[in-house]
Amino acid sequence: MVSAKVGAFSAPEAPTPYVVRRDRPSHVVRFILILNLLSMSLKAYISEAFPWSPPSSPAAVFANYSDFNTSTLTESQSRYNRRTLPAHNTYTFDVTQNSHVFRHVISRTRLVPEPDCMGEVMTGIPGVMFFSPPVRSIVCNCAASTNMTPWHLHGACFYDKLVSQLNGHACVWVTIGDDVGGTDANETITITHVYAPTVLLPTFVWLKLLYRLSITGVVMYLLHTKYNIHVRELELALRRYGHRRDLTGRWSYTIVIGDPTVLVLAHPLVTLGFVLDVWLSTDNVGIATLRASQLNDPLLMFQTTLYLSRLVWFAYAALSLLNVQLKRCHLEHCFKAVDPTMVAIAVTIYSFALSWAGQNVPLLIELFQWLYRLPVSASRQSEELELILGCSVFTLMVTIGPVTYGVFAMCLESVLPPRPGNPYHAPSYTNMKNRVLYTLLHHCGCSRQNEQARLSLGGAVHEVLTQHPRDKRCVTMSWRATDCFVLCYNENRVLDTTLRLSLVASVDRTRRAARDVAPDMTSEPSVYVVNQLARHPGPWGNDSSPYYFMHPATGPSAWCL
Repeated sequence: MVSAKVGAFSAPEAPTPYVVRRDRPSHVVRFILILNLLSMSLKAYISEAFPWSPPSSPAAVFANYSDFNTSTLTESQSRYNRRTLPAHNTYTFDVTQNSHVFRHVISRTRLVPEPDCMGEVMTGIPGVMFFSPPVRSIVCNCAASTNMTPWHLHGACFYDKLVSQLNGHACVWVTIGDDVGGTDANETITITHVYAPTVLLPTFVWLKLLYRLSITGVVMYLLHTKYNIHVRELELALRRYGHRRDLTGRWSYTIVIGDPTVLVLAHPLVTLGFVLDVWLSTDNVGIATLRASQLNDPLLMFQTTLYLSRLVWFAYAALSLLNVQLKRCHLEHCFKAVDPTMVAIAVTIYSFALSWAGQNVPLLIELFQWLYRLPVSASRQSEELELILGCSVFTLMVTIGPVTYGVFAMCLESVLPPRPGNPYHAPSYTNMKNRVLYTLLHHCGCSRQNEQARLSLGGAVHEVLTQHPRDKRCVTMSWRATDCFVLCYNENRVLDTTLRLSLVASVDRTRRAARDVAPDMTSEPSVYVVNQLARHPGPWGNDSSPYYFMHPATGPSAWCL
């Protein structure tokens, strides 16, 4: 258990301030990580148009669906065909019409009966999971016909709606021959799919930009107040007092700064703010999903992957909300904290793979087509799709992975024999991202973090929280990467001591006080410039495990050794 008390100690000032430096590679790495976090909301403009971009032509308004279908299909076919689109190009974006054009060539080797249409014909068509029943019927009937020529230019248009609000419209039609290659090959058809999202009001687009800038401002504020200020205070304390109260000689220090991003990722309101940002751009998420089919264009794939990486906020929001629920139900011991970096990598890959699978795996195609039809009345299912259920299921699929991993990993950990791991004070006891980056920097001779010291201390907070998970502030995400390392060099410029410092904020002291489980607090000050956890043997009451006192630092400090 941990008890905390932060006090003041009047330590004698050194005649000459100690020299304190920041490890430049870690400083650069932290800057890059923070810049990536700050750009998360603005990353949307990789695919979205800026508010000041020239406006697209608004869609025409029709009296009824029949007029819309006839007019829009005819206009689309005249605008996007073999003569107007670039040869050998399966995707084109028409900026003036705000339309995304996808083409897919199907070469038939036999007459395809209706039961085999999904597996042999429909799979691989861009946006097939959005197709309306008439479109599916046209494609399958064409593939089953002895003579496909009569199906030339047959197609249909339909509306996309989200909670009954128009989100865009799409048209799909069949042409005989290979329009991509520009040939009239036998037994070959081309499916052309044109999607035009609704042109948003300029006011809404500008408000969305202001909202994203506001989120960025909140993230900057949290990073500054929850981490940067504490790093600066640590730097000043080391410069004034050194790392211990009983120092002699001239010492110098290098601070290896940690990664503060988890302080934002674990904040429920911030993550929900990012989720709202994604949901306000469902049309662009849908476009990115369609683009996931274009595996032959590496640049477009990269752009699509970057945009879909924003879906990681669904996972972070789920983990941050789950943390609140686990602590409320006292189930902290049932979940293994996940590495936020691995979550980001996994969700980025998984969301792209899921977008591709939704257009290539028959089971998923059938599922999403059914979900988009389900909220629509039977009389209107040929005219429109309702996206809310399908988008919700897609969101659930993205979020369920990290949550499932945390539960099953803890179950496996409880039944498998324990494996020897890295010492809590070791630099290698950190998140995957930091471990890889610092290893690369060390091998390049850029970082001194892995130098061998005479004495390595710290990591006691992680030991305590491993033994008593109920004292964790965040159960679902690891805070290990936030730790700073202080490299202490003696007057001979030899690395003598390495201190691993953890944030006191990683301990849920409010929860501990409410449980009334704290042992007597010690008034003995820490011999170090930061708070110090001291291990004392049990038993304490009915608890036979060791418990800990926190010795207060020489001054107010957010760090603990």
